[in-house]
Amino acid sequence: MTPNTIYYFKVVAIGKNGTKSEAYIASKKTLSTASSSIPASLLTVKYEFGMTDPAIQTIKKKMQSYGYYTKGADVSSKYNDIMVERIEHFQRNNGLKVTGKIDTAFLQKLYSGNVVKTNAYD
Repeated sequence: MTPNTIYYFKVVAIGKNGTKSEAYIASKKTLSTASSSIPASLLTVKYEFGMTDPAIQTIKKKMQSYGYYTKGADVSSKYNDIMVERIEHFQRNNGLKVTGKIDTAFLQKLYSGNVVKTNAYD
């Protein structure tokens, strides 16, 4: 890392109704430290409802670790209606704007280590 270097990261999310959200993160830190250990691979994906991608499964497994999917359940790599509902539940529980979208605020909170857990799906 070069001193005084500013790193910019872009996250794009597209909801199931087709609305697009973009956000930029600017930091003097690298991606992993700037975004509370969000895997870099998750910040390079353009998230759209209905898509299938390994990044979706990674996010679902992280949500599962906080109780937003049943423990031991096989989570898919599809961004589906169930995922939108679980994201909305997560957003409500964690004081985020409820959109059902995978956006910067959602990912930052999910990987912050300071997440409100649920047992609603046990």
